[in-house]
Amino acid sequence: MMCGYKEPMEVICQSIDSLAAQSVAHRLIVVIGLEEGTPDVAEKAARSFKRFHVTKHPKQWAGGREIRGKCSNANYTMR
Repeated sequence: MMCGYKEPMEVICQSIDSLAAQSVAHRLIVVIGLEEGTPDVAEKAARSFKRFHVTKHPKQWAGGREIRGKCSNANYTMR
């Protein structure tokens, strides 16, 4: 699981490319948790992995009780 908040898309794409370059990439289940409004992650990457799933943490999902950030994105992704 990889989560992000305000990371540049170049960093996220480089991380996905690095995973896809691994000899065992076809056995990996990749889950990425991002904030709603983050640009779409390239779906072409999905073909490199056993499974590829992206969640988008909605703004105000918990009624404003959550602080926006990487930890709340990880929490939403795991649920």
